[in-house]
Amino acid sequence: MIKAVITDFDGVIRHWQNDKTRELEDICKLQRGTLSNICFDAELLQPAITGKISFEQWQNLARERLQKSYGLAIAEHYIEAWQANGYRIDHGLIDIYEEYFPEAALVLATNATSRLPWELQEAGLTQRFSHVFNSSAMGVAKPKKEFFYALLMSLGINATDALFVDDSIVNVQAAKAVGIRSLHYNGRTDLVEKLTSLSLQQSMITTL
Repeated sequence: MIKAVITDFDGVIRHWQNDKTRELEDICKLQRGTLSNICFDAELLQPAITGKISFEQWQNLARERLQKSYGLAIAEHYIEAWQANGYRIDHGLIDIYEEYFPEAALVLATNATSRLPWELQEAGLTQRFSHVFNSSAMGVAKPKKEFFYALLMSLGINATDALFVDDSIVNVQAAKAVGIRSLHYNGRTDLVEKLTSLSLQQSMITTL
C-alpha cells in the first residue's frame, strides 16, 4: 500500500526553460551551457543545496567566478539572465498523483536552496504538498542515504510504503537501495504509463 508519493521538483514538476541564459551565451558566441556550468559546478552547488551557504551567497560566488573568466559585464548580465529564466509547472502531473493515489500523502523531496519557500509560493504550490523536504534545510542532499532515512522517519512510514519519482537515475537508484519503490522520470508520458500501472496494481490489491 502506497502511503506517500514522494516527488522531485526540478525536472519533474518544475521545468526550466533557461531561455534568458541561453540567449546571453548565444550573444557572447559561447557554447550553450558554458556559463551555466561555471555556476552549477559541484563546488558551488553542493554548499548551496546542503545549507552551508544561502542562495544569495551562491549567486555572489558564481558572479565572482564568471567575472574572473569573462569580465564584470558578462558576469552581471548572466546573473540577471539567470534570475529572469522562465519555467513551467506541471500542475497536471500533481493532479495525476492525487487522482491515482488519493489516500497517499503527496510529498516534495528536492535538492534545493534557501530560496525554495519563496519559489513554491511564486509557483502557487505552497498548499499542494503535505510535506516538503528541502536538502538545504536538512543539511543533506540526494543521493545520500541519510536524506531518504530522514524523510521516511519524519513521515513515519516504512520504505515499502513509499513511491519515489526523480529525473536523476542516481537518485532513483539510491532510493531503491534503501527499499523505496522508485520510478525514473524519463518524460511525462512514460511516467504516467508507469503510474497508471501501479495505480491499477494497488486497486487490485485493496479489492482482494
